[in-house]
Amino acid sequence: MNSVCGNCFSKMRGNVCRKCGHINIRPRAEYDALPVGTVLKDRYIIGRLMGRGGFGMIYLAYDESAEKPVAVKEYYPDGTAVRCQDNISVEPMTSLQADSYDAGMERFFLEADMISHFQECAEMIGIYDVFRENGTAYYAMEFVHGASLKSFAETNSAITPGQAVFISEKLLPSLQILHARGVIHRDVSPDNIMLCADGSVRLIDFGAARFIQDRTCSMSVILKQGFAPLEQYQRRGNQGGWTDIYSLGASLFYAITLVTPEDPLTRLEDDSDFEFQLHGIPKSMAQVLKKACSVRRELRYQDAEEMLDAIRQSGITAMEFPAEKIQAAIRSGNNSDDVIQPRRTLLSAAAAALSAAAGSAVSLFSGISRAIAPIEVKIGGEMFPVNSVELDLSDWELTNAQIINLRHMKRLKVLNLMYNYITDLSCLEGLTQLEEIHFSHNNVSDLSFMKDMNELRRISAENSGITDISVLAGKSKLESVFIGDSLVTDITPLKSARGLRFLGCNELQIGSLEALDGMTELETICLAGCGIYDISPLSQAKKLKNVYLGRNNVSDLSPLTGCDIAEMYLDWNQLNGNMEAFRGLTVHGVIVFNGNGYTENDLGYLRSTISGEAELEI
Repeated sequence: MNSVCGNCFSKMRGNVCRKCGHINIRPRAEYDALPVGTVLKDRYIIGRLMGRGGFGMIYLAYDESAEKPVAVKEYYPDGTAVRCQDNISVEPMTSLQADSYDAGMERFFLEADMISHFQECAEMIGIYDVFRENGTAYYAMEFVHGASLKSFAETNSAITPGQAVFISEKLLPSLQILHARGVIHRDVSPDNIMLCADGSVRLIDFGAARFIQDRTCSMSVILKQGFAPLEQYQRRGNQGGWTDIYSLGASLFYAITLVTPEDPLTRLEDDSDFEFQLHGIPKSMAQVLKKACSVRRELRYQDAEEMLDAIRQSGITAMEFPAEKIQAAIRSGNNSDDVIQPRRTLLSAAAAALSAAAGSAVSLFSGISRAIAPIEVKIGGEMFPVNSVELDLSDWELTNAQIINLRHMKRLKVLNLMYNYITDLSCLEGLTQLEEIHFSHNNVSDLSFMKDMNELRRISAENSGITDISVLAGKSKLESVFIGDSLVTDITPLKSARGLRFLGCNELQIGSLEALDGMTELETICLAGCGIYDISPLSQAKKLKNVYLGRNNVSDLSPLTGCDIAEMYLDWNQLNGNMEAFRGLTVHGVIVFNGNGYTENDLGYLRSTISGEAELEI
């Protein structure tokens, strides 16, 4: 069946995009997201989920009318909305929540309308379209090619004072326009400041924005720890332009020092840590940050123009961000171009209850000297039950230090750590019950932590620094292994995995498939660009359905005789126009074989040599 790639929107068959390598498999954490390929308003093709917050989800999408990628935000409030049986429509979770759901949708439209009024600000995200559909609301907005300030700092280390001036000179004029029209953003933070590949700086996520005169609801509901000023902690706090000034100052403080400011309630009692961190910053910049981040609002810059004047009088020259470092942050953050960093989902009510119980237990037994096994552990700032069986931590921007407590989760069977900043997984050594582990798009090179994981069935380690997979020798229960785009050259250790069904080794210079000889359960092989000449070891793999062998040196396809193939990619091999190359094969889907010396005139005869309803593409 034809489908589209959720990342590049190329047509594809099966789950693996042969153009960009994206896998159209929805993680468990995204079960309630729109399916890839959903079309909205007969115009927007929905791709992968890029982020979610308390009030909605943001998808990468393709605008067929404008013929360009966009971002589409869907109104889908946590705890209030539920996806219907068609997996597309949305409705209130219960009839009692209908009024709350409708009121939230009106605020969603207000957010879109608010952003649309600032299209002249180059630093704001442009909105193209707002519409109702499927029982909910959507708006399509500009797709930003860049990395968040947080991702940039974590990837490239602290920014310079000159780069802080550059950000300030870009954002403060736009904030001044917002404030002059009575709007405050209320969520300026390193997550929401985007450094774009074209050299621009953008401010995203207006989900928390409010008109200053709007007193119909509390203005202190939404805050971000470390970047929200004191007035956002107060139910009726006096918020204004100075609120965003504090948040911008705190964001710059974080990016320069790599230290998140303490919350203002703590700073009221003791501000020594903030003062200490300022010592390593040029005095003129330190003075700007100190005033911008004053806990008492009356001591801050009262508007963006005042802060901009102070920045310009600091004597520090603005310094642009190197394009290569922005690209490095993009690659490290998600290997793709995100408009917004994914939000972390809240724990379930049950987990929250367990958290409270755990807190009581710590208090009750605090005087006992012997070690007590934890009921919950903290990972990346969130608490999780230690007896969890499945854990999805993909896209959490985690470092080695933030995952150390995984060592306590001995019952884990499924663990997803894809798209983080991890280099060392030795903390997982004792997790011998693991059946499924995914850590693609990190920089892990040592697999010795898997030594005793004999229950492993599925492994994803794409785009890593792995050179040696000898630790997988003897792991007979393996069913799926994805190690593409790493540095592995020898797959012999997989020889004992006789039940292997999926093998992804794209771009590995393995040369030989001898390790696959005798494997009878293989269904999908992704072996593009592997330097392969001989596929005879696949002669017993009669269950093969998906064969990806592009950019190799294959000249003989006869070992695939007897397979009932759904799709086959053989582009740029060494078939050399052989008119009998496909004789005896059974293919019911597409065969792509450009770059093999064939012309359009050859297709008729070639099709006659193949059983099944094959679709030939050259």
